[in-house]
Amino acid sequence: MTRSRQTADWGSRAGLAKIVPSSVAVGSGTGSADALGTVTFTAVSSVSLNGVFTSTYKNYKLVYNGTKTLDNSLFFRFRASGTDDSSANYNWGNSRAFAVSGTYDLDRAGSSTSGSFVSVNGANAFQNADITIYSPFESVVTKFSGTNVFSSASSAGSIGGGQSFGAHLVASAFDGLTIFPSSGTITGTIQIYGLTQ
Repeated sequence: MTRSRQTADWGSRAGLAKIVPSSVAVGSGTGSADALGTVTFTAVSSVSLNGVFTSTYKNYKLVYNGTKTLDNSLFFRFRASGTDDSSANYNWGNSRAFAVSGTYDLDRAGSSTSGSFVSVNGANAFQNADITIYSPFESVVTKFSGTNVFSSASSAGSIGGGQSFGAHLVASAFDGLTIFPSSGTITGTIQIYGLTQ
């Protein structure tokens, strides 16, 4: 499906302009964007948002709400002109702590073929993330940072949360991104906002 970008709404007055992807593609399952830019996807192996980064805004906010079928992390790749950048140029780290046990650890990777913004957690668990992406449309090093909260299971699971950070270390311009689990499928919503000045 194809839609034009729309940004003229209440969010732009609050410093956030809603972005409507030019198109949404999924590896399996179903996915689409509504008129205000909320991307809804069901049982997908990956979901790709095209045409969300442009010269209109320098930095962007990504809000992710989802569940997944298997015990693994959530990954992403930047993309340009409908093609993922899967080169080994991503460096990233995810810290996480659990509310009940108080345990703390860190997932991290260098020279990875993808980035990550939610650490591994249980099957049938929820994952929520609020990520800022810095200068994705410019031919510079693209950085990201943010926070996340998750559960270890869909019910009676330990609640955890943490911080995410990383970069694509080669100066490149991107207009979209793909989000995917390492295996299984994900279901949920994604919203992208341009940060206004």
